Amino acid sequence: MKTFTGTQRQSQNLDKLTMMQFKATTDLHSQLVKERKKIDSTRVFVNTGKELLKQARIEKMNEKLNPIKDMTIESEVIALSNFSKPFTHPRTQEMIQKQRESRRDRHIKTLNDFEKWTESLSNDVVDSYTEIKHDIEDYFIQHDKELNAYFDKFSDQELLKREKDLLDEINQIVVECGIKKENKVDNLDNRLEDLEKEREKNLKFFCDKLEFTLIDIAFELEPQVKVLVDIKRREFEQIVAQKRIENDDYIAKIKQQQKESFEAFVQRQNQVDKRWRKLKHDAAFEEFMVDIKQMEYVNPDKRIQLYEELKRQHVTIYTKRNNFIQKLDKLDIINISKAYVEKWIEDTKNFHEQAQEILDARFEALIKESEEAKQHSLDRINKLHDRLEYVGHLNAQDLNSLIELECVSISNKYYEDSRDLLTKAIKFVEESDFKQNELVSNIGKFFKNIGEKNDENKKNYNKMNFEYELKKANIADENDEKLIQLNDEFEKIKVEMKMALHHPKLNEVLDVCFKKIDEIENEYRDFHDKNQSLAKEHSTFILNLYAGFEKAVAQFFELLDVSKKQELEQRNLKRATEKAQKLIEREDKMKEIEEYKAAQEAAAAKKGGAPPKKPPPKKAGDPKKAAAEAEQRLKTAIDQIGIEQVEQFTSPVTQNQYVVAFSIEEIAKRFYEIQEEEKKEEVAEAPQQQEQKQPEPVPVAATGNKKDDKKAAQPAPAAKNAKQPEQVSAFEIPVLEEEKPIIPVDFKVDPPVDPEGRVILEKNVVVELSFMVNLIDNCKRKLFDYISKLQNDVIDQAKSNDKDFIENSILILDERLKAHYPLKGKMEVEIYQIRSAQITVHKKRYERHARTTIEKVDLQTEHFNFLMEQAFEDLQEHETEQKNYKDSLSSATTLAKLQGIQNHVKENAFKFGEKIRDLEEKLTVLGNAEVEFLLQKNRAFIKESKLFEDGGEYSKDEVQWYEGMMKEIDDQLNSQKQKRNVSIAEILKHLNQKKTELLEAFEKQYVIAIEELAAKDGTGKKYGRPRRYVQERMRTEMTKCEKAQDAVNELLAQLRSMYAEYQDNIKNEQYHLDEAKKQNSKDLFAMRVRQTLMTLRTCIGRYAIHIDALKPDSQVQEMPRVTYIEKKFDCVLDPTEQEQDLIWKEAELEFIGPLFFQKEPHKFMDWVTEIEKNTILEAQKIYVGDKSKFLTGADKCPDYLRNYIQNNRKNAEEFRISSCRNLRNSCEELSQLSTNISEMIIQSMNARYNFNINLKDESLMKEFAQLQNVHQDKKQQHLQQLRPNLSNPQCKPELIDLVKREKERITNYFQSCKQFKENVLDLRFIESNEFFKSLLNHFEFLLTYYDSEVLFEDFKKLPGDDDIQKKHENIKVLLRMKQKGTVIDTSSERSLSKTWDGILLTTFCFDDRKIEYKLTTVQEDDKGKGGAKKDAKKAPPAKAPPAPAKGGKTNDKQQEVQEENPNLTKAIKSFKTYRQKSANSWKKQILEEFKKQFETRVQQIKSFFEKQEMDEYKFEFKWEQNISSLNNL
Repeated sequence: MKTFTGTQRQSQNLDKLTMMQFKATTDLHSQLVKERKKIDSTRVFVNTGKELLKQARIEKMNEKLNPIKDMTIESEVIALSNFSKPFTHPRTQEMIQKQRESRRDRHIKTLNDFEKWTESLSNDVVDSYTEIKHDIEDYFIQHDKELNAYFDKFSDQELLKREKDLLDEINQIVVECGIKKENKVDNLDNRLEDLEKEREKNLKFFCDKLEFTLIDIAFELEPQVKVLVDIKRREFEQIVAQKRIENDDYIAKIKQQQKESFEAFVQRQNQVDKRWRKLKHDAAFEEFMVDIKQMEYVNPDKRIQLYEELKRQHVTIYTKRNNFIQKLDKLDIINISKAYVEKWIEDTKNFHEQAQEILDARFEALIKESEEAKQHSLDRINKLHDRLEYVGHLNAQDLNSLIELECVSISNKYYEDSRDLLTKAIKFVEESDFKQNELVSNIGKFFKNIGEKNDENKKNYNKMNFEYELKKANIADENDEKLIQLNDEFEKIKVEMKMALHHPKLNEVLDVCFKKIDEIENEYRDFHDKNQSLAKEHSTFILNLYAGFEKAVAQFFELLDVSKKQELEQRNLKRATEKAQKLIEREDKMKEIEEYKAAQEAAAAKKGGAPPKKPPPKKAGDPKKAAAEAEQRLKTAIDQIGIEQVEQFTSPVTQNQYVVAFSIEEIAKRFYEIQEEEKKEEVAEAPQQQEQKQPEPVPVAATGNKKDDKKAAQPAPAAKNAKQPEQVSAFEIPVLEEEKPIIPVDFKVDPPVDPEGRVILEKNVVVELSFMVNLIDNCKRKLFDYISKLQNDVIDQAKSNDKDFIENSILILDERLKAHYPLKGKMEVEIYQIRSAQITVHKKRYERHARTTIEKVDLQTEHFNFLMEQAFEDLQEHETEQKNYKDSLSSATTLAKLQGIQNHVKENAFKFGEKIRDLEEKLTVLGNAEVEFLLQKNRAFIKESKLFEDGGEYSKDEVQWYEGMMKEIDDQLNSQKQKRNVSIAEILKHLNQKKTELLEAFEKQYVIAIEELAAKDGTGKKYGRPRRYVQERMRTEMTKCEKAQDAVNELLAQLRSMYAEYQDNIKNEQYHLDEAKKQNSKDLFAMRVRQTLMTLRTCIGRYAIHIDALKPDSQVQEMPRVTYIEKKFDCVLDPTEQEQDLIWKEAELEFIGPLFFQKEPHKFMDWVTEIEKNTILEAQKIYVGDKSKFLTGADKCPDYLRNYIQNNRKNAEEFRISSCRNLRNSCEELSQLSTNISEMIIQSMNARYNFNINLKDESLMKEFAQLQNVHQDKKQQHLQQLRPNLSNPQCKPELIDLVKREKERITNYFQSCKQFKENVLDLRFIESNEFFKSLLNHFEFLLTYYDSEVLFEDFKKLPGDDDIQKKHENIKVLLRMKQKGTVIDTSSERSLSKTWDGILLTTFCFDDRKIEYKLTTVQEDDKGKGGAKKDAKKAPPAKAPPAPAKGGKTNDKQQEVQEENPNLTKAIKSFKTYRQKSANSWKKQILEEFKKQFETRVQQIKSFFEKQEMDEYKFEFKWEQNISSLNNL
């Protein structure tokens, strides 16, 4: 029988199976219906159908009213008992019985078929089991035979031919064999499991098919069928479970057999592996021992080439250094200067540094080569190590010991030999180069001293020339000063002659002038005599200069004054005496040694004798005789040695005699001396002592090394408690200098050789002593020749210049005398004769001026008297006209006529005043100007008399004399001027006084007439005061209202401008970031809007009360005081702001202007009434006495004032109505701006928080990115340092350090990731909850503000307003509300109220971060309560939102809100208008957007840092793999 597969079973429609669960009942119902249709003889079925239909309709209606959920077939069956059994026909019962029998047969047949299916399935599974087992056993037998044949073919020759890939190949084959067997076993397990799954699947399918078929047959009920099928299912499950246990046992048996076979093949593999490793190990070691003895490891070609290059460079440096010395030798003395030699020294130092760099580079190359050679040998050793490690015959410890013992020791020996050779070469080169450089430095210092003296001589020469020229200049300056003094005195005499006042004085000054001319001539001749004397002394200055220069130069060559000859002879005698004493001491010691040896030989001849003792000291004899013998012996020794003679030197410059202290050879030897560091320090500490007292030259020691000689000269320290033989310490033979081995002073030493015997450096690279002797001798000769030649040249040049100087002096004397001789005749002609003529002309000019002035004074006096008479005639005419105007005032009846007469009087007075001013001008001209003109002419006469200094012909004395003459004329003119001014003052005073008296008389009469007229009409300053009072007070009250309305309009304009600012900057990131930086929350944009709104609400409320604009029953609420702290959950005024709020409120009211500052809180019309009362009282105070006749009526008020007050009240009412309309329009405009206000407050706050959070977030992420880059760089650096040779045991510390550093880096990185993750999440949490607080704060403020906003409906109806019909709700809605008991007044916007639900406190919380929800609790003090009561007097009582109607039920949702939920924020109850809706809409929108961004960003942050940690974990895993692979190597 064919089995059912899983695909066939899946083809069955399970949904169809579910839908057909009720098929049996449905078929039965359809058959019954058919039977009922066939019966027509009776109407039983019809009636039954109607009843059933009626019952079905009732049930359907009940289902609609009370729906039944999740009806099952069991519940339906149980529900059948509720219905009565229907009436059935017999034929119907028979049909049902036949159908039941047919279903029983089909039921039995289905069960038999099911048994056949299960038996066939069991047979097929058994066959499959047998086939699978035969297949796995045959595969294992064949595979073992092939693997045994593979291992049998390996011999020693075959193993040596192959590399380690053979082991990998064997291992791979064995492993693959094991893997194949494991896969075969696993495949066996899978095949057996698949077989059981197929059996289980088919049996399950058979059971499902059986269940479906039996239910479809419907012989038994479905529960009975399910019980039967479940029994079958459990039987099959037990069979499958038993078979799986048997399969597991069989698989375990197969695995055990495969494991035993695999272990046998692994043992054969290990044997082949060990044999191959031993063969390869021996072959590699033999090959290394042959290679390591080649020359490429002992003395490489590159090393030979480098030493040859070092040799060439050393010779080149010596040659160039010699060139520097020869350059100085060839240089002329005139060109030698301190600057030049310093530059030469600097060049030699730079060359020395360059040479050191070149040599250092060569040495570094040799060091590098030795390291490379060592590395080359180590590479060969590493290659061997790698090969042996690759072969793996020995473990790591044994292999390292073998390499260290047999291989590394050879490499270290080669390396040490190369370093020893390099050390010798470096020492040889450095010593020779250092000594040659010191020699060059000493030569430079020597020539530098010469250059300094040469520079000093040049400076002295220039100084001498300067002093000589200075003396010439001083003589010339003295002469010039004397001549200037004489010429000044001569000029003064000339000026005195030019300014002589009269002729006798002129003749006297002429005689003095001739004497001064003679003194000037004598000074000219004295100047020439002084110049001749100075020129004769010039040669002496030059000789003294070069004598000093020669003496300074002689010291460089140890040439001393002849007076030092005796000291030098004593020095030479002292030296000879010291040598003789050493010679005598040596002879005595030698004699003692010979005696001691003789005694020792005699003692040795006697066997057993005691060793000889030190010979006893000689007995002291006659001391005088001994001293004489010692003195004679010393003289003999001195004669034998000889005393050095003192040589003399004659200067070619001055022919002076000098004694030679030291020879040129001794001076040359000093250049080879090298100062020790200690000596240099001593020289640095006491340079002055070195200059003052030069040390005696010490001959170079026999060794040529001063440092070694100094050490040798010091006695060796005796060890403590050391016993030395007496015969050794008793005889110390002094060594004479002549007997010491002589080593040349030019340091020649043998260079080192390489392992092949090759000399690696040049020996003759030193400056010899003979060259230095020639250099110094040549310098000495050139220096004295230079001084001699220079002295002669300077003297010749000085003589030539002095000759020119004297000739020039003679020429100047001749020129001066020629110009001086005609001076006397010139004075007499050019000055004396001219001044005599000038004195005569000046006298005639004065006489002419005095005569003209007296004539002009007489004419002015006549004109002045005429003007005085004319003034008295004009005064009489004016007096007559003014009296006529005064008499006409009594006839005037109107104010215009009175004012006309007054104007005529003022005009007439003005004309008379013009005549007075005209008279004053004319008289003033005659009394002052004309006289002043004459005085000015007198001053001009003196001014025109110009002095000689100004280019004129007058002297000061002469001008002073004429000033005295003019003073007499000026006194007469001033007297005339004073008299005229007195007359002018008197006439003007009389005229003005008369004019004023006439005008004052008229004004008195005019005041009386005008007062009578003003009392009647209420005009003028006094009687017009009541009218002006009304005007001023009404203007003040109207200004209060206008200012208040302007303040409201200005605040509305400010709101509009804020909205424009909000629209312009809503996307401006920098604007919002600057907002976030503000410290004071009141400076934020949203808070500035709130301040404006609060000020606007305060101003509107105060102004509306003042003009009585609101209805008495208005529901407008008083705006509560709110906080300006944004980061709070509510907008209730904080206790810390209580005192500050009083200032804020006062500032808000102050914005309204004068209305805030009025003392009494009266309304506008109250003020109008008060003004009327005060005006009438003011009028009653004015109209008293004879003016009380104008008060009429019961109120005692003038008629004109009563009419004016009535018109004023009418105008005030019209103004109030207009103000109410304007205020209402402003409130409407504010109401229209509500949506914009909600938008800009919430949106600006949202933008500010968004940009600020993003900026801080970005800053933290950038900081993390920088940290990440640093870690990435370290990671890359560590990866680069992780090179394969770290597996070498010698590099193990480096590997450990690298692993430690990387571990520290990973630990630090994980800590940094965690820290930054917490910081970023904390930032999001803190900033988001701050946003949450701010949003709730602003939302509550908006609801509170909109609730207290003054609406159109709150205002009184004004004249001209139309009746507005409010839109009512739909009739159905109204009926529904009426049924619920809710009564709503649709005529008011405040008819609906709403409780706005709170928000979850966990909106911006995650993980374990929670927010603390805290509301403000306010405890009002007495001051606060008093302030509230005071405000309550000014504003209408606040009305709460309407409560539910009586009998109405509260909404269930409202009851839920009223119950406090700890997880929600406070619910807010307010009116429900479009304003509150707009605030709620923006709140929801912004909250949803911010929440979405918050959740997204938090998830991104977590994902980002998780990814970073995961990447680092991956890298750490890879790093550990690499480290473990290196450790395995």
